[in-house]
Amino acid sequence: MKTVKIGLVFLLALLFVVPACASVTPAITATAVWTGIPLPPHTTPGIPLPPHTVKVKIVQPHNGQHLKPGKVPVAAMAALKHIPVGSAVENPTAIAEVYIDGKLVAKAPFKPIFRMPSSPTVAKTEVDIKSPGVHTITVKAFDRNHRFLGQDSVRVVVKTAPPRPIVDVKILHPHDGQHLKPGKVPVATMAVPKIMPIRDKSMPPYWNWNPAKIAEVYLDGKLVAKTTFKQVWFRAIARALITIDKPGRHTITVKAFDRNHRFLGQDSVRVVVERIADKPPVVKILHPRDGQCLPDARTQFIKVFAKDDGRVTKVEFFVDGKSIGPANWHYGNCYEKLTHISPGRHTITAVAYDNAGHGAEDSVTVCVMPPVYVMPPQPLPPHQPITNIY
Repeated sequence: MKTVKIGLVFLLALLFVVPACASVTPAITATAVWTGIPLPPHTTPGIPLPPHTVKVKIVQPHNGQHLKPGKVPVAAMAALKHIPVGSAVENPTAIAEVYIDGKLVAKAPFKPIFRMPSSPTVAKTEVDIKSPGVHTITVKAFDRNHRFLGQDSVRVVVKTAPPRPIVDVKILHPHDGQHLKPGKVPVATMAVPKIMPIRDKSMPPYWNWNPAKIAEVYLDGKLVAKTTFKQVWFRAIARALITIDKPGRHTITVKAFDRNHRFLGQDSVRVVVERIADKPPVVKILHPRDGQCLPDARTQFIKVFAKDDGRVTKVEFFVDGKSIGPANWHYGNCYEKLTHISPGRHTITAVAYDNAGHGAEDSVTVCVMPPVYVMPPQPLPPHQPITNIY
């Protein structure tokens, strides 16, 4: 009887417990998909991945790159995130879409770099950017079913290349660094061709060809005069008269154009407009002092201080009313002179002139000592024996 009860319990367990356990166990299904990418020997077709598992990187152009208007090559690479190359997982990138400032401009296919499913892929194409400025290039990656996988963006700067000057422009007057007086300033410019074109029958001979026709004169960046070039053989000369009243440093620029107002070349010089002096200069002889006695020497040193509310143009030196020339050199407001002065009493005069024609002078009286001759020591007589000894 006991054996029968144990058998019934075992049967009930088979009827109720085993089906319940079977209903809880999940079903495992494996699906293999062939991608169509040629595979090397001993490899299997890749396993598809869900979207947003691909990292897209634009490798050309780089972010912040400066470009010229025209065709711009764009290259993007797509790689799987956190999956080593060589695994059986498939890189699903198939199509690349290129956007310029949010507008679709090109499409390109992604091609694997290596012959394996997980290989990074590269897409290459060209886009046309003509307008100067800052532009955003975006590349979006999609799979074969056009599911979005990832994107990358870079910003580039397109700059218009400056026109190539074909004429050598040179300002002949005024020269660079020249000091001028306020008022009318004549400007003379010469233009010489740098590139000779292929001559046809409609062109004049080379010795009479020059495209420069119009000259524009700018003062500190502001257009102040416009004139025309007059041709002298293959050279062209333009002359203009401008007014500069403000003292200080100024920049004069001359630009050359052809008859269609196309830019050919330019040149610039910097000039200094002096302040008109209202008062005569101040001059003072610093060395030698008045009444000083100078030793006789081959050259005597004279130092003068000269200052003016305009500009000191020259300091001239006189000895006893006779000119000995201007200063040998000067630095700041000091002017120096080296000269020979004969022995005796002399009057040294320094005269300073400013840019308005005013003059001022200062004089000192000095005494130049005569040369002192020192007798050379006489040799002693030869030694003689002493004979008169008592």
